[in-house]
Amino acid sequence: MAANILPMVLIAMFAILSPLFAADITGEWHAEIKRSNTAPMPTTFDFEV
Repeated sequence: MAANILPMVLIAMFAILSPLFAADITGEWHAEIKRSNTAPMPTTFDFEV
């Protein structure tokens, strides 16, 4: 019985604490969209919270 409780407690703790470690995506992000027959297209995303 005790062996079943520990994994459940760990899963519950992870579910509760995981939003605290979420990454802040604010800022300018650069990406390259690769297409099949043409050159990659550079793209910039600007996220604000």
